[in-house]
Amino acid sequence: MLDEVIGHAREDIGKVTEPKAQALFETTAEVCTGLKTAYEHYEQDEPARQR
Repeated sequence: MLDEVIGHAREDIGKVTEPKAQALFETTAEVCTGLKTAYEHYEQDEPARQR
């Protein structure tokens, strides 16, 4: 789901000309990318917590 949001936000950067809107879409993509990475790291650590 986050991949879809990231993709849409990045696509929207090219659809607008207003710099503030472009920055907002880029920030959205970056934040979602970081969130996706955090979930991936959490899932990788999960088996170690169950020991």
